[in-house]
Amino acid sequence: MAYEPQEESPGQGFSPRTEPELAWVQHALAHLSPGGTAVVLMPPAAASRPAGRRVRAELIRRGALRAVVALPAGLMPPTAIGLHIWVLTQPDAHLTPTDGLLVVDTTAALPDRTLLNIVEPAWHAHLSGEHVDEPGVCRTVPVIDTLDDQVDLTPQRYLPRASTLPTDPNEIIRRIEGFERLLGELRDHLPAVRGVQVAPLRAAPHADIGDLIRSGSISVLRATSRRQASHSAVTSSVLTAADIISGSPASGSTSRDADDASPLVHAGDILMPAIGTKVHARVATTEQIGAALGPGVQLVRVDNTRFDPWFIAGVLSLTDNVRVAGRASTGSVRIDVKRLAIPVLPLAQQQAYGDAFRKLVDFRTALEETAKAGAALAREVGDNLFGGNLELPDIEETCR
Repeated sequence: MAYEPQEESPGQGFSPRTEPELAWVQHALAHLSPGGTAVVLMPPAAASRPAGRRVRAELIRRGALRAVVALPAGLMPPTAIGLHIWVLTQPDAHLTPTDGLLVVDTTAALPDRTLLNIVEPAWHAHLSGEHVDEPGVCRTVPVIDTLDDQVDLTPQRYLPRASTLPTDPNEIIRRIEGFERLLGELRDHLPAVRGVQVAPLRAAPHADIGDLIRSGSISVLRATSRRQASHSAVTSSVLTAADIISGSPASGSTSRDADDASPLVHAGDILMPAIGTKVHARVATTEQIGAALGPGVQLVRVDNTRFDPWFIAGVLSLTDNVRVAGRASTGSVRIDVKRLAIPVLPLAQQQAYGDAFRKLVDFRTALEETAKAGAALAREVGDNLFGGNLELPDIEETCR
């Protein structure tokens, strides 16, 4: 039930019925001795709702609201929103009021800083009369800046994000030159190709992987169900589907006994997510060797005297294979490798095609990295042109 104050706090007036949280703030203030402090957990909307504008303005004018701290989302279950902390002080005529409102945004903090590391030094500095100013994190806002038509006390409103862009124009120029080299190297990742009427790969006979599995020349392995590990268990890294797609080292971990028979990744193994919208087959990287398979991951192991792993991975990843191997599973498909077939080629030809498929994987990876670097560079150049750190070389001629 919303609290409605029975007596009016001096200089504030009654809170509207739609602002029960502000009524609670007034109630807390009414029970404080002069100079006393109260800390109240508030919904973020209370800092900006139009109906509470007058009460918020009076809290600021009287110096009763000393600080507003924005907390990370989900910190206070069961709510999934970022709540605010309001620090209130009953004004004392015998004490010099602190000028300004301290606003703190802990959602913008660096990962290596705890809430206490952020809030405590800012609060103590504010109490001592210092004007706190850490870009993007905390700031002492002059009272006059808060008393506009909205009286919005949301901390992020007064804390523009700290810029991480380089301000040295020479650094920007070096990044542009480096990006030009990156574009030149990107072309080198593409394999050399030419047009033909009928390529050997197209004309070669095909063998079903299901038959090759039965013959023992190819095996498909998946993670086994994990039993509870003993006290002498060792920790193993675990590959996820995302690790395979990105070519990253194993990002998960698990405890396993030394005699656990779950498969570990070997050199030359082909890794595949078991579910997806297309087939992603990648030969294990050096960093992935020795990792365990996570849920939703499968491993194809081939006889290296008969098959080239990169060739098999390239063939498995062909676009049309998701239609052949896929079985519908809530929008994605479950990849059944046994339903696919591979061309039968001499090992030397497989290795030549395998080298081309490996280059294409490198090309896609480099292309994604180049796109990210290009997008960041475009932002940096645009922001620094606007900020005055860069200029157009012929701007004076254009303006004449």
